[in-house]
Amino acid sequence: MAMFQALQRAYEDLGRPSQVEEWLIKFSGFDGNEETKQLGYCQFLCEREGKFKDLPKGDGYNSHAPLLDGYRRMLGVWKPIRSRRPGGALTLEEIVAIVSAMPHPDSDMGKAIKEPGTRH
Repeated sequence: MAMFQALQRAYEDLGRPSQVEEWLIKFSGFDGNEETKQLGYCQFLCEREGKFKDLPKGDGYNSHAPLLDGYRRMLGVWKPIRSRRPGGALTLEEIVAIVSAMPHPDSDMGKAIKEPGTRH
């Protein structure tokens, strides 16, 4: 969730760049059917502990679709960036790299990101 805060902050600081669709940097939550542990922990942190107040709540943080694997791919890109520059704002190139990791590389969206301008 800290990654999404950093993405949103950098997106706003960069003037909402057109190279990144806004929905890609928004936290969608976790699936209530398949990611119940993560959803419960998210609700605990946000609602009971008052953390991550600026993240969209949506339907009680329920994404209604499994997203955990995509979040993990994004984290794989974000963590090295954070370790090199803790607390530093993300650049446009870093935002693009992080959100590009979300879709599975073999999915239609993943192929479209790898091959801009083509429709799958």
